[in-house]
Amino acid sequence: MTTIPVFLGTGIEVLPVSEKVSVTPKTQRFLRSGAIEILLDVNID
Repeated sequence: MTTIPVFLGTGIEVLPVSEKVSVTPKTQRFLRSGAIEILLDVNID
């Protein structure tokens, strides 16, 4: 399995980031391709 974390949002384009962030999972779904999409809340501490 390969995991590619990509966070899109205000001030965060792609991880890794130089600031400490806290991530809270919201929803998860399986795509037709077999990939898993997870929506997260990302807060800069």
